[in-house]
Amino acid sequence: MDDYRQQQIEALQVAHEYSAKLIRGIENVCEELCGNRLLDTDAYLDEVVKGINWIIEIINRTLDVVNEKEVLIEKEKVNEAVKELADALSKKEDALIAVALKGGVLEFVKQIEKVTAEY
Repeated sequence: MDDYRQQQIEALQVAHEYSAKLIRGIENVCEELCGNRLLDTDAYLDEVVKGINWIIEIINRTLDVVNEKEVLIEKEKVNEAVKELADALSKKEDALIAVALKGGVLEFVKQIEKVTAEY
């Protein structure tokens, strides 16, 4: 196995560990955005968004490995979910942000957790 592929596999292993934490973070921040807002909700949301960006970056760099045998992650669906989240974030409306997070973004991160379990 060449070095680059080995690095991709190692990145997927790290993404697997992180995705479980990110799922909990998304679920928790959604609860806060849906009426249980705390003083640090904005900071928490910022950290969750950074985590989502990080996991997307890992998947973008490893998509050829992930989708090697069959398409497990559809880049178009991910882009759609990210666009919906970006639109909601730009409007700064908690309910819209929560909907975007609970929808395609959470689905994507759960798919990452499932797919990366085999590495």
